[in-house]
Amino acid sequence: MNRVGAGGTIGSQFVKDSPNDGYTLLLGRVGSQVVAPALDPATPYKWDDFTIIGLLEIDPYVCVVKADSPFKTFQDLLDAVKKNPGKLSYASTGTLDASVVFPIKAFLNAGLNAKAALTVPYKGAGETVTAVLSGEVNFACNGLAPYIGNLSGGKMRALVVSTPERLASLPNTPTAQEVGMKNLELISGWNALYGPPNLSPNVVQQWSKVLNSLKENPKWVESSKTRGTIPSVMSPEESLKFISTQFKTYRDLLPYFQ
Repeated sequence: MNRVGAGGTIGSQFVKDSPNDGYTLLLGRVGSQVVAPALDPATPYKWDDFTIIGLLEIDPYVCVVKADSPFKTFQDLLDAVKKNPGKLSYASTGTLDASVVFPIKAFLNAGLNAKAALTVPYKGAGETVTAVLSGEVNFACNGLAPYIGNLSGGKMRALVVSTPERLASLPNTPTAQEVGMKNLELISGWNALYGPPNLSPNVVQQWSKVLNSLKENPKWVESSKTRGTIPSVMSPEESLKFISTQFKTYRDLLPYFQ
């Protein structure tokens, strides 16, 4: 079933309150499982209230501008933000998600104020595409998938990606490390399979085996790449370590969201 609303927190709470029999699971994303618990005190659960079964995919974040934008590089953009505090704007998919955290983290890295540019929230990633192309905003930093078509079609330019290595689909776009901000690699989208609290180890292992089988499924691997995501199946232990680090990354930014 699909429990929508409140950025995924309604579905997450539903699974948290469900029987831990292994039949009710959650396909959780970074926003509902890490960002909300880290930055929004109203979130009704903690990041570790669930049984973490395994990471599935990582959705690289990319900062984009219109193809005719004067900002040719990520440094060009940061320089413009510095020279014009509060004048430039960026599209986000909310006020408490990675599409806001990514720019803020970059601003702080560059010695700028967290609010050096204006955040303009939209209802979804599709609307941020239109906002960038129409010139309503100067840039956007979000998951790659909604932008890949316009990037490959030459209507947009990518300035940086949040991956350790350059993406095959964006060979000319530098990584976060290449622009001197390796810690931006931690600001990416992802999804993982969760269960209710106290799911039995046997059930966790059974589902973990199912996830592992995806690694050998060419259709799933290809569909992930088509969506602009990176297949990244991890064990329960690896996933817990990864998600714990994610939570700390966002929680460290809490003072800038209060």
